[in-house]
Amino acid sequence: MNNPLTGLVTQRATPASASEVPKPTGPVTTRGFADVTSTAPLRIQRIGDDHPYEEDPINLAPAVEIGDLVRFERDDGQLIILGRVHNS
Repeated sequence: MNNPLTGLVTQRATPASASEVPKPTGPVTTRGFADVTSTAPLRIQRIGDDHPYEEDPINLAPAVEIGDLVRFERDDGQLIILGRVHNS
């Protein structure tokens, strides 16, 4: 049986080189856990990082305090605190 679409597919004899592999584009999303380092202004520091994020986060966790562990997401430059994991 002959496949009529066979002629439309280009056969590659060798694997694609690294320069041919497309690079990801668009927003980069970071998710993780962070400690609250300041409440006025609200700042969080991702676990393992040396410095807190400088952005003012959108806070979806009520009444976070310094030392709280929070779950966060950073998407396209917007920092969002999703919730508090526990109090210190």
